[in-house]
Amino acid sequence: MGRYVIVISFLLLLVLNACATNNTGQSANETNPSILRTSTNYNQEPSEHAKELIEQEHEINEVIAINNDDVIVIAIDPKQHDRLQLKKLEKNLKDSVESSFHKHKIELSTDQKIVLELRKLEERITNGTLSRADLKKELERIRKLSKEQT
Repeated sequence: MGRYVIVISFLLLLVLNACATNNTGQSANETNPSILRTSTNYNQEPSEHAKELIEQEHEINEVIAINNDDVIVIAIDPKQHDRLQLKKLEKNLKDSVESSFHKHKIELSTDQKIVLELRKLEERITNGTLSRADLKKELERIRKLSKEQT
């Protein structure tokens, strides 16, 4: 009888421990969106500031922003409940970012293709495998892609 109690107690402890483990590597109460900070020789300070503005303004899963001298391209992955009002969300966020950046043209998209393209570009910037001219070309290509899909 004592043997069964020990085995059942051990199995119960094992199940409870497995259920309490968070597999994502983040704490369960962490709700901050994924914002990657790029450290590079390009001046990405305006895009970093735009990410922070968007994070403060609304709950977003992921914000990716990259800038060159005259344009900031921003891609956001909104929370599921915000997808019902994408146009309104895009307009509100774009207006708030444009009010802070008068020198830059702002391109904001919620399209997943743009999110993926900017994520790749941000990785190339972080790795240092992108020249200034290539950055300008890539941002222009992504801007055209964004306009084609809208």
